[in-house]
Amino acid sequence: MGAITVRPDIYEKHRSLFGEKTVNGRPVSVEDLIEQLTRDTRDEFRTLLSARHAFQDQVGRRERSYGFLAPDTKIADADGHTTTVRDIRQGMLDGFFHRKTPHAWRLNPSVPIPADTMKPGLEGTGPAIDIGMAMGALNTGAASWMWDWEDAGGDYRDQLYQAWENLRDLLAHAWNGKAYTHPTKRDGGKPRQYTIDLPPEQWPTIFHRVPGLHLHNRQIALDGEQVPAIIPALLFHAISNYDTQKKNGSGVYYYIPKIETWQEARLVASLLKRVEEALGLPRGSLKVKMLNE
Repeated sequence: MGAITVRPDIYEKHRSLFGEKTVNGRPVSVEDLIEQLTRDTRDEFRTLLSARHAFQDQVGRRERSYGFLAPDTKIADADGHTTTVRDIRQGMLDGFFHRKTPHAWRLNPSVPIPADTMKPGLEGTGPAIDIGMAMGALNTGAASWMWDWEDAGGDYRDQLYQAWENLRDLLAHAWNGKAYTHPTKRDGGKPRQYTIDLPPEQWPTIFHRVPGLHLHNRQIALDGEQVPAIIPALLFHAISNYDTQKKNGSGVYYYIPKIETWQEARLVASLLKRVEEALGLPRGSLKVKMLNE
């Protein structure tokens, strides 16, 4: 695994998430990509998080306050393009009120637009740690489901890795037509069983809620230092599910939480760009949803 180390019990139990994979017809190494993305961005992580903490301290002392950027503020993206806050807001309004294609889908519009992006619908959220609970999510009839890798599971045990495997198997339709018998839950004295009752075309669009930039993965380290939790989270979803989602007429969609500045948003975009380049994907193949607060 080179300079990357994974806690031994996690690696042994969830070996299927690691190692050599083929995505989009291209061979890749999960550990090598975690190392590469971490080395490429760790200085920027440190700079931006230090700036975040300094700003929060100033807010706590009432020296500064949160607010909106001025409309003429210039913003630079991960591809080196610049625009203004005014143009970004106008694009968002056009997408919402006039049903124009959102900016994110103008970059590689071949990726299917989730139904709730253009026509809001019920969005559910929860963990995929328990396969029965995950099956229940697919049966809800919701427009989208945000499976949570930040708030809905502890990161010391192997819960998050089990959830990544569950999501991979569900999106690959490995559980279609099969019942899952829960090892501990009972229904009238009998083991409780779960099934997927809706056809795939009626499933919610799946969004993967990755950890915020401020969190570390406590099981994966580079040079003895914990890696940013968002990096393996982005990679596990893309590597495990890109091919099956494309085959199923969907895409790899993320929800990015707790972004506080446009520079932090650009860091996320930079990570996504690097993942696309590593997997040989056209720019804009990986999509995100973010909350504009």
